[in-house]
Amino acid sequence: MFTYLNCVKVYILANLSQERRTYLGYAGSAIVGVIIGRVILPGGSGDTVTQTVTKTKAIEGAAQTITKTKTVEGAAQTVVETAVTTKTVGAGETATITERATVTEKETAISTVDRTVTNLQTVTKEASAAGATSPRPGHLIMQYPAFISSLDPAGAGGWTFGAETLMNCYDGLFHYQQGLTPQPKLVTSWERSEDTKTWTFKLRNDVKFHSGNQLTAHDVVWSLKRGLKIKHPSWTAIFQTIGSDASIEALDDYTLQIKVTGAGLAVHYGLANPTIGSILDSKTVQPKIDAELPEGEGPGVTVLWLSRNTAGSGPFKVGNVQEGVQWSLERWDDYWRGPAKLKKFTFKIVEEPVTAVNLLKSGEIDYIWRLMPDLIEDLKGEPGIFTHNPGPTAAHIYFAIDHSRELMKSKTLRQAMAYGVPYSEIVNDVMRGYGVKSTGWSIPGQVGWFPGEEFPYKYDPDKARKLVQETGLSTPIDLGVCSWASFLPVWEQMSAIVKARWEAIGITMQPQVMDDAVRYGGFFDHKYNINWTSSLWNIASPYTNLPPHFTQKGIDDGVSLFQFAHPTSDAAFAIASDTTDLALRNVEITKAMRVLADEVSGVMVYWQVFPLVLRDWIEFDYINYQAPVPLWNMLWDFGFRTK
Repeated sequence: MFTYLNCVKVYILANLSQERRTYLGYAGSAIVGVIIGRVILPGGSGDTVTQTVTKTKAIEGAAQTITKTKTVEGAAQTVVETAVTTKTVGAGETATITERATVTEKETAISTVDRTVTNLQTVTKEASAAGATSPRPGHLIMQYPAFISSLDPAGAGGWTFGAETLMNCYDGLFHYQQGLTPQPKLVTSWERSEDTKTWTFKLRNDVKFHSGNQLTAHDVVWSLKRGLKIKHPSWTAIFQTIGSDASIEALDDYTLQIKVTGAGLAVHYGLANPTIGSILDSKTVQPKIDAELPEGEGPGVTVLWLSRNTAGSGPFKVGNVQEGVQWSLERWDDYWRGPAKLKKFTFKIVEEPVTAVNLLKSGEIDYIWRLMPDLIEDLKGEPGIFTHNPGPTAAHIYFAIDHSRELMKSKTLRQAMAYGVPYSEIVNDVMRGYGVKSTGWSIPGQVGWFPGEEFPYKYDPDKARKLVQETGLSTPIDLGVCSWASFLPVWEQMSAIVKARWEAIGITMQPQVMDDAVRYGGFFDHKYNINWTSSLWNIASPYTNLPPHFTQKGIDDGVSLFQFAHPTSDAAFAIASDTTDLALRNVEITKAMRVLADEVSGVMVYWQVFPLVLRDWIEFDYINYQAPVPLWNMLWDFGFRTK
């Protein structure tokens, strides 16, 4: 039996008959919806009035219970509506979908939509090859397109090919499981002050690092302060939720206190990041720093030892590393939550996608990482291979723009670039539907999202050509090198298409494949005007990691990827970051999002899909694709195993 769960829709399939277990396309037939609407309207008295109405009705042969609660307090009105539907889909079979949405309106006009979708899907599927078992019980081999650049949680490891290793070799204070809300991991309890600025955490006292050292609050303080000092741009989640000026101290061995200067609504979101939230064994790492860097670490200067070694407390340890060939994670049997179901997980470097497909078919590898869409389509129906499109995530594919470079300071040029991208051709013809056209930094369901018809930039070569002429620059305008990473070969196709379309309007560029760490390093050092980029932006209330990249403060702190600031969005982000009023925060975030879109802070192309392409002898309990970080390979948490 093959079981997977993804966090897009919730289906609870109970007591499924054997013949029904192959069913996969159930999305529209049975729905349990939980819709929460919060509406802020003007007027009203100072009294508080609450009304609750519950009714049951039949809908498409299913029983639906709707509960609506309205609370009017002063000038504010809050409406909460809960609809629960249970539908029979077969003998003894039921299904449930749960969605949550928050809508904030101010002065009767919708200012923002904040849908927090905590949808969990459980679908059971017969293995396509009956009785198929792994040739390597307890050992999975995944194809990876390039070798790790770094395993340092405070450096490039959080953004490059080391990320999935960090997720499995380290623990954090919080983590994401089947939903979108951080859950405690190393934390046993916590308190937040009324003004949200002081957080006090109690830690587990039974956790040991792989070295045998006890994990304490002092290690947490050391790990967080180290990352804040290094200031790698991958740490924006911590910079936004905690901040470089926060007070972080251990009150005793198992009590941690963090005091932030702004509103502290989302401290736990930053700490739940599965890479940069990693807690390191300070007693192991500090001597390595002292020996290698006598003057200490800082921005752009980190200990080399952590690029190939880990010092965590997670369920796996880094095992055999064959530089440029493969590296493995070995199960740590003394893990505090118990040993993982897998014994070993190997990342095997296979650069050529067709070669990876052949190895998957032969059973020499079990899992392919982000395969090209046309090859995925060819694999559908292949015996023994499972493919699945889980839907878009909050991870974007886009052109990052370095606004500090003189050429890119021209808004007219940036607009020409945006109008010159053939979005539909890329999404439909290149990505084959494994992506959705972006309409801003926020995806549907996040704070600041606005519908596609309101997005100002669509493919319009005539308008783009006119804007190029209006720049007053000599044509063709050369943007120089535009790097793309080897881990996503489809970028080569997309680069060729955009290059041709831009040349037709008077803009040239030179696409160039680079190692991920090299290209990001070059962009951070302001060597390139633009860079194909894949990254995740989180604007799920009450958390966002955007401000460090798009504000003057982020530029001043040295953590801005884009070097972009605008007075209107800066002011909006400042209000949003310092208020505990979620309605006000959402309005200001939306205001900022519209400015970022209009100013072409980046050329947004599409929201990514992370397809599953693997042998059907792999089993796991669920995969959470919709958390603020796509957690596709959390081996212990998701219960990865082989048959």
